[in-house]
Amino acid sequence: YEAKKALNFEKAPWFIFMQLMDHHDGAKTSRYLNFLNKLKFLPKLYRIRKKFPTHRDLWRDLSLIYLDRKIGDFFKILKKNEIFDNTLFYIFGDHGMGWDHSRGSALMGNLGLRTHYEHIEVPLLIYPSMKKPSEKGMHDGMSVSATLIEELDLKKHNSFTGRSIYKEGKFGSIVESVGRGNCDVINRDLFFTVTTRNYKIMFILAGSILQPVKLYNKVMDPKEYENLLEYGMEKKIVDDLAIFLVKERSNLLKKRKVD
Repeated sequence: YEAKKALNFEKAPWFIFMQLMDHHDGAKTSRYLNFLNKLKFLPKLYRIRKKFPTHRDLWRDLSLIYLDRKIGDFFKILKKNEIFDNTLFYIFGDHGMGWDHSRGSALMGNLGLRTHYEHIEVPLLIYPSMKKPSEKGMHDGMSVSATLIEELDLKKHNSFTGRSIYKEGKFGSIVESVGRGNCDVINRDLFFTVTTRNYKIMFILAGSILQPVKLYNKVMDPKEYENLLEYGMEKKIVDDLAIFLVKERSNLLKKRKVD
């Protein structure tokens, strides 16, 4: 409220970025009173879980309920001070939450391949918005900034390659990492995950060899439990997904001398 009076929110656009919850701290607590306060939500959580089973742990969901209440309090303050109706809200995550324990904990050690649905599929909530998102193609993390730029009619820098969710997405989205440690993309093993509407594939780039290690059918197996590569190569599918990856990351793969 004091910032509103000092900065005159009515006559200038202001951007305020807030981290609402750190995923890594979601299941922990360092404030004892806060911890005890969360316990009162246990009956509510029990009813929710009975109707909507989840892979998330108990304390993380208690943190989410607590956060939901605090966001409600925040909205009440904005409405009381006549800021809410002049505000565009963007709510999104930089990555997913938890680990689907049906997958088996033995897989948790490899960070490079920790790109299942519960890790990389995140929502983007926009309010208010009269536009409808495109249902064609795939959108990735870069779509968040691209959508915000379009929503606010801002001029984007020519280096921005993301696509707004109001426009048709790409054939697939790509998530890449080096697993643990420093990001030496020339010398270290790299991990690529390509997700399309129908399939998800995980590659490892070791030296100059790009090798598929996991393939899932997103339609028949949306939670990605059955690795199709254990039953055969599915060569046509693997080739199509690999070609998309090669086109999207051609400069990097050339530097690694990938054939």
